[in-house]
Amino acid sequence: MNTTLDPDTRRVAVITGASSGIGEATARALAGRGFRAALLARRADALQPALNIRAR
Repeated sequence: MNTTLDPDTRRVAVITGASSGIGEATARALAGRGFRAALLARRADALQPALNIRAR
């Protein structure tokens, strides 16, 4: 499996439970690897802080 990200490749992940815990940690880890993500949670207000996750 190729683990390097080609700059011309768009990778997208759908992450459930992204407002906290493992889901939020997964969103941060994937953002750090250049993924774009669709974040899902049961409550929109709880998800709001996670929407500011950006790749560093």
